[in-house]
Amino acid sequence: MAKMLAHELPKEDVTLVLTNEGSPENARSAMTSTNDGPHMGFIRVALAEPEQRKHSQQQIADMMRRLLADHYPGVEFLQWPGGLVASVFSNGYYAPIAVELQNDNLGALEEQGKLVASVAQTVGGVRDVRVELQTDYPEIHVNTIRDQAGMVGVTSRQAAQTTLDATLGNINTPSVWIDPHNGQAYYVITYYDEKDVVDLNALAQIPALVTPEARPVTLGAYAEIERAAGPIAIERDHMMRVTEVYMATERRDIGSASDELARKLAADPRTRSLKWNWVGEMDLMKTTFAGLGPALGIAVMVVFMIMAIQFKSIRLPLVMLFAIPVSLIGIVLALMLAGQGLSVIALMGILMVIGIAVSNGILLVDEASRRLNAGESKLDAVVEAARIRFVPIAMTSLATVIGLVPTATGLERGTEANQPLALTVVGGLTSSTLLSLFLVPAMFTLLAKRAAPSPSPSPSVTAAA
Repeated sequence: MAKMLAHELPKEDVTLVLTNEGSPENARSAMTSTNDGPHMGFIRVALAEPEQRKHSQQQIADMMRRLLADHYPGVEFLQWPGGLVASVFSNGYYAPIAVELQNDNLGALEEQGKLVASVAQTVGGVRDVRVELQTDYPEIHVNTIRDQAGMVGVTSRQAAQTTLDATLGNINTPSVWIDPHNGQAYYVITYYDEKDVVDLNALAQIPALVTPEARPVTLGAYAEIERAAGPIAIERDHMMRVTEVYMATERRDIGSASDELARKLAADPRTRSLKWNWVGEMDLMKTTFAGLGPALGIAVMVVFMIMAIQFKSIRLPLVMLFAIPVSLIGIVLALMLAGQGLSVIALMGILMVIGIAVSNGILLVDEASRRLNAGESKLDAVVEAARIRFVPIAMTSLATVIGLVPTATGLERGTEANQPLALTVVGGLTSSTLLSLFLVPAMFTLLAKRAAPSPSPSPSVTAAA
């Protein structure tokens, strides 16, 4: 696979293709490996610098998916961008979309995972669907006959330890050897040669203990050894057996794909009664969106209350808030043109745009209100205010837009993560600056009222005695 990818992928885009096949023989290394067995492996592809390659990371990933599917049909593949940021957001899971199922019965749990996977394969744009739980992994069962083991003085722990030592070595109780030359301590792990333990008969001849008469008691003397199939790994969440159904997306945002998957799982009679939940990056995104939505509403409400107190009017803050809808037009257009979806980073940009757009509206409405109270008509007041405040509003917005254009277009190296925020600010400020100069004055002429003159104090009358 690695040779095929190195040959087929563009040479100017790929600098290294590295493979890791099978589970490590060393037990301590196997505990941290992502390969659960000899039938699994991963391929790492190192890309050239963004300014030196012709294709983006997503385009190369799509190429790899098509090449692997064409050359190796029937093999399960799961793509993951890797890196520290992706690992943090995914919370240790291997795909951006992960559905978790719970069931104490492993057979039923695997069947439920397959049902969810079959529904996920009908969702447009969803790729690399994979059920984490596998219950057909070849294994060897050593069933201890307790009566016979007791007669020869072998306990269940000794039987298990003997089997472990014969296959993986004495990893639980390694001895320590100290080098007399440098004083360095080393763990010494002993294990049988793989050439000596090749089948069930050889495993049965492994001695569990040695009697005082120096006669070995073999494993087969008190145990039944047979081949079977079982789960390659059992995962737990809050002490419950779980499995995950992993999936990625191609040319589609994970938000809309997950929403469609949730609807189909609820509508399909096979999965309607299943209890499942999002984990990993999807769980983080749902939680964050649920918190940012109310935060956005609270921010608008607080701005409205402060402006109402400052202007001693409810109408004028309403006029200022009309700068927000026009900014949303530019935000939506910018994200659509760039092929980006609504993300947490984009929501942060929306909060920034709302603050700047409202401050620009305050400049315009404050000047128009002051002129209106000075005696000018609504139309003259708002036109003159727009003429005077246009320069500071345009300079503020233009400086922000120009500063974020390199990030929004992806020209700067390492700015891909902040691109949605830059696109949101650039699009929102552009539409807000241009359209609010028409919408806000129009709403001002409809809603604004001249402030009532404050009553003048009545002159005091002094009576002469």
